[in-house]
Amino acid sequence: MTDTTIRSVADLPATVEPAIVVGAGAAGLAAAHALMNAGVPTAILEKESRLAEPWHRRHQQLHLNTSAGPRFARNVVIATGRDRQPFTPEWKGMKDFVGRIIHSADFGDAQAYAGQKVLVVGAGNSGFDALNHLAGIDTAAIWLSARNGPALLPKRICKIAVHRLSPI
Repeated sequence: MTDTTIRSVADLPATVEPAIVVGAGAAGLAAAHALMNAGVPTAILEKESRLAEPWHRRHQQLHLNTSAGPRFARNVVIATGRDRQPFTPEWKGMKDFVGRIIHSADFGDAQAYAGQKVLVVGAGNSGFDALNHLAGIDTAAIWLSARNGPALLPKRICKIAVHRLSPI
């Protein structure tokens, strides 16, 4: 039976951590980094066996081993990702296609596509990330299918890094 009792912060054990970040993807790691730079001791919890698991499928140099157990904190950051469940829309003729259809979350090692014809659908970050990895592989052919052209931004505007202009 699961314990579903709701407890107040006052009832927490004495070993309460200053902060816990749930999710060790890009957002979780960024939040943890900011907290630690601000001097807040931070624990990062990840359900997968490795740090940033979706990215690890493409970037195999990322690793994390951790032990399980209960954790308590006065502050918690939930950074599990809005796109953690990959979605592949269906289209007419999809079921008749005899080739392999994957989501970018399952891209894996680009070398697995050597000698194959590859169609990348979508001109977003994931699509261009896949194209970037495929560019160095000897594929039979690579195509990009996109509803619209990509929205490309310069890295800097008036000496300010574009990512610093984000409202988040």
